[in-house]
Amino acid sequence: MLIMMIMFMDLFVTFTFFFLAVCWLGCCPCWIGATDVAEEGNFIWTSDNSTVGFVNWYPGEPSNSNGEDCVAICRNEHWSDYRCNVKFPYICQTPAL
Repeated sequence: MLIMMIMFMDLFVTFTFFFLAVCWLGCCPCWIGATDVAEEGNFIWTSDNSTVGFVNWYPGEPSNSNGEDCVAICRNEHWSDYRCNVKFPYICQTPAL
């Protein structure tokens, strides 16, 4: 019984470390409302169809692999393109108070 508990704790610690490494050091993206679905490489804001001026791409992005046309921001503030049907949280712009 003690050996099984130790094995379980070891597995739990390994899983917890893996989860933290992926989530806190990885991307954990949020949609920011930019896309190039209408014209590849021409990113616009979906809110008003204006051209995206400032960009902060992660190195090697946008990659457009597998039809990635929507833009998400990662915790490190870099952008990456993803397929638009992926479910991520999103960030909304609101009028200034």
